[in-house]
Amino acid sequence: MDCRNIRRALPGLADGDLRPAVESEVRGHLECCPECAAEWESTREFLALGGEGLRNATIDALLNANYIRARLEGRFKIAYDAPCMHECVFSDEKQQPHKI
Repeated sequence: MDCRNIRRALPGLADGDLRPAVESEVRGHLECCPECAAEWESTREFLALGGEGLRNATIDALLNANYIRARLEGRFKIAYDAPCMHECVFSDEKQQPHKI
């Protein structure tokens, strides 16, 4: 299995839904691939949050994105005129004249 398929299998690994042979292959890959192992760790941490933890993480992401937007909107052009959801997006319009 390649990394792409391993990453697709991670939710099934977390839920215990993989066939034993597939689970063994996924676990073997995770032992030798640092990138997929990091993705697995992130998946486990995400699932460990539970419903309330996920809700709190979502609220934090909203607050952080809007804070960053407010702090940088004078220096960068905002790409769209709407409140941020979980990320803020800027245009490079103000940087283009300086070739940045």
